[in-house]
Amino acid sequence: MLDIFKFAKAIVFTIKSFECRVLNPEFLNVSLCGLYGNGRKSSVSTTLHLLQPPITSANITIQIGFHDSNSPYLVNATWDLCTIMQNRQRNRSLNRLFNYVGPYTNFNHSCPYHHDILVRNVSLTKPLVPIPNSAYKVSVEILMNKKYRVKFNARVDLVN
Repeated sequence: MLDIFKFAKAIVFTIKSFECRVLNPEFLNVSLCGLYGNGRKSSVSTTLHLLQPPITSANITIQIGFHDSNSPYLVNATWDLCTIMQNRQRNRSLNRLFNYVGPYTNFNHSCPYHHDILVRNVSLTKPLVPIPNSAYKVSVEILMNKKYRVKFNARVDLVN
């Protein structure tokens, strides 16, 4: 019998780089954007300081692809965060992602948002979906109040 838990413990994610890019500095600034630690214990933190609250609508686009490749993205999806946060059970994929990241952020209710968005010490300890060993590029772009406001780029290596 295959012990899947033993296999899961052998997987190692390494966050090699993390970058925050403000696309609309009149709307928000990033007062914290950092990659901390190295190797298996690396984590990321960020603070989005809202200069023009509230956020009444928010969409997120997530793209994941091979790092050194021009091939199409493995994941290229956009979701309406306000709708999903009203009923997270509707979207299994994003709910799974939120269950993973949720304990590290104050983004935990539906719109509107009148406060800064905090993300602290998110590390990758297990895969959310089965993926092969490789270096991956991850891009997260957030549309708030109908305009793109911030983009996050990361490189994540998976070795098992």
